[in-house]
Amino acid sequence: MAIYRFSAQMISRSSGRSCVAAAAYRSGSELVDERTGTVHDYRRKGGVVHSEIVVPVGAPQWATERARLWNEVETTEKRKDAQLARDVELALPRELTTAQQIELVRQFVREQFVDAGMVADLAIHDPLASDGQRQPHAHVMLTTRPIGPKGFGAKAREWNDKERLEGWRAQWAAHVNRALERAGVDQRVDHRRLDVQRQEAEQLAIQAHDAGMPEVAGQAARRAQDLDREPEPKLGPAAAAMERQGIQTDRGDHLRATKARNAERQDLWKQIREWGEEIREQAMQKLREVADRAKQAKQDLVARLRQVDTTRLRDALDRRRSAEQSADKKITPPKGWGPVR
Repeated sequence: MAIYRFSAQMISRSSGRSCVAAAAYRSGSELVDERTGTVHDYRRKGGVVHSEIVVPVGAPQWATERARLWNEVETTEKRKDAQLARDVELALPRELTTAQQIELVRQFVREQFVDAGMVADLAIHDPLASDGQRQPHAHVMLTTRPIGPKGFGAKAREWNDKERLEGWRAQWAAHVNRALERAGVDQRVDHRRLDVQRQEAEQLAIQAHDAGMPEVAGQAARRAQDLDREPEPKLGPAAAAMERQGIQTDRGDHLRATKARNAERQDLWKQIREWGEEIREQAMQKLREVADRAKQAKQDLVARLRQVDTTRLRDALDRRRSAEQSADKKITPPKGWGPVR
């Protein structure tokens, strides 16, 4: 099932992070942080299937070089608590091929970020999930300053607006759904919170029921039940790596507990549906029995009416024949009566 995920966070120097290290990890490459002299080598990292840098029109050539780009960011940002880059993570539909996933991310990134003046360093990872299936997702590192022919400009504070973030979230859902439609996949994603989607499905179920549309009402009710779950927390790279090695982590325990609660909810809804099916089948059986009895009663009534009608008709015919026979008899005058003179 296609899932939706759009998460955004800042890579900040105040938390001890380096955008050079982050870029090396996401791209599975080796980069040197010129500010600290630290070598970040992630060339042995698996699961990286694609990486590229997308720049605005007119950006200098060096912006397309990963090491030069992020070292320039580190040099430009002077503050100890500087926000170095925005990190966006996107869940990619398993139903799409790798080529389709790359094109989906590339179009979204260029339209929403690069055309606004950001440099985007994107990487697509395709590791195995806990269920043994593919877990494709994309990491997009974005500069916090617009870039032009002369390099980086001033900080674009408006990129931090909550409304803009919500717009990006909605646009990602729209891009994913268009990609699924082009690929002939019926599934769709929704960027809204689970509780909002569930309330909408519940309202649709009520409206469809009141409008005499039981099939639509049933589908909406089932969707509302499927949406009755908690959002699953993200493990993060470090915890995920430890979990793969068999080491339990707090984040892993939190994720497992959330999954267990969601499974309990779905089991309960399944039981309720089964009870509903059983009750409905019992009700239908009662209705069939009542219908059969009504049909038999009708047949018996018709037979009795036919029998009554036949008896009445026979009696009427007998009376008519008797009357005709009486009329045909010769009337004999009494004795002593003679002909009239």
